[in-house]
Amino acid sequence: PRRMSAATAAAATGGGGQEFRDLADVEATCDAMYDTTLPEPTRKAAEMRLVPLAEQRETVPMLQTMLEHSSHTTCQMVAVVSLTRVTQKHWTSFPDQSRITMRDAILNILARRGPSMEPGVVVSACRLVATITKLGWTSTDERFRDVVAQAAKLLDSALPLVVVGVRLLSELVSEINARADTRTFNAHRRVAVSFRDLSLRRVFEF
Repeated sequence: PRRMSAATAAAATGGGGQEFRDLADVEATCDAMYDTTLPEPTRKAAEMRLVPLAEQRETVPMLQTMLEHSSHTTCQMVAVVSLTRVTQKHWTSFPDQSRITMRDAILNILARRGPSMEPGVVVSACRLVATITKLGWTSTDERFRDVVAQAAKLLDSALPLVVVGVRLLSELVSEINARADTRTFNAHRRVAVSFRDLSLRRVFEF
């Protein structure tokens, strides 16, 4: 939808409490932030208006709308980067179902739009799925550990989606093996070893 619900727009307040009117308003702001031909104060004002999107967990529905429906690469990139930051910052406040719902939404967007998106957006979206997977790997909810099966659906599709699936698996392996500053060595090792035992062989079989 090009129009946002009142609740979604209200959640995404920009600098000074200013709300985005609709998707076109967000797109114009994202374009302005990246447009190097504009005066620096104009770009800075656009950036400041977008900052709250990466700060508040209530912006998740709007960010997903941006990623799913915008045709502007700038808007897609702002959406996925902001989603990643919100996920990392507010992880403990999201219930498992919300985490899985977010992951599945990104996977569905990749399946529908991945081949038409810029490679940088695809990589960032795949990395977000990998981040959610890693953070939730030790959860009692087994759905966090079925991501390789989800990637297999992409690999069993037309060539453009196969490319997306391969990128998803690549980002997953890279993220699982990268130690985050916020995780202890033992926590990181527990996830890495479990992923190796449960999923890594399947990855290499593709």
